[in-house]
Amino acid sequence: MGWIDVGYRMEKVLQQKADLCSIHQVFNQEEALSFHLHYKKYPRLGCIIGNLFKNLARLPFQNSQDLMKKYQLPSFADLSYGQPPEESTCSPHVTFTTDGFFNPPHEDTDDISQFAFTLFIPTRSSDGTLVDDSEYDIKSGPFIFPDHRFGIDFDHQHGIVKMIWQANKYSHCTMPHSSSQNFTRLGLSVQINASLTEASNRYNTGFYTEAANYFSDHFHYLYNCLGKYALAFLSLLLLITSFV
Repeated sequence: MGWIDVGYRMEKVLQQKADLCSIHQVFNQEEALSFHLHYKKYPRLGCIIGNLFKNLARLPFQNSQDLMKKYQLPSFADLSYGQPPEESTCSPHVTFTTDGFFNPPHEDTDDISQFAFTLFIPTRSSDGTLVDDSEYDIKSGPFIFPDHRFGIDFDHQHGIVKMIWQANKYSHCTMPHSSSQNFTRLGLSVQINASLTEASNRYNTGFYTEAANYFSDHFHYLYNCLGKYALAFLSLLLLITSFV
């Protein structure tokens, strides 16, 4: 979710047209309004995640925020490119894993942020809401640092587990957890990757000179998916949501 995970990226017009056609097929005006109102909640989400990061480890948080400011990276909570950073700004995107996700040992070598901030959250499979620990029946699925023979055992998880580590330096992996009809474990992490950083740096230093090279933001996609009704609808939409 953010400027790299859901399609907000530096791209050519032909690719944008293909993306817009697929969006136009699934969006009507009512759905577009719901989509917009949902994304208007992103600043609150960014504040919550950023403050959790900062309160757990201020120096790693500051390291990430300094990189965001240095390369003028958009926060995952921003709806348009070029918004000024908030006090909680720390990442251009949020990565999610769920439904028994697991992977082999690896290092996040594409990250330029020195530290990764991660949450492990017990959730309901039906709607993603937080689970009271008395109901939660997920076991196993440890998060492991194999080279150091060390890991986090979730067999007795009570609530949200928070962690910070150097993901681009130490090999790590997630093991499969037990099956459950009602629950799962959500993993959430914020990191800064090199590809978006390079694109943003090139954009801001004038490397891209063609009109076809630009950041397509939330409003660009929303405008195009509405077709001929876009201008009137978005004018009304902005008027309504300015009071929300």
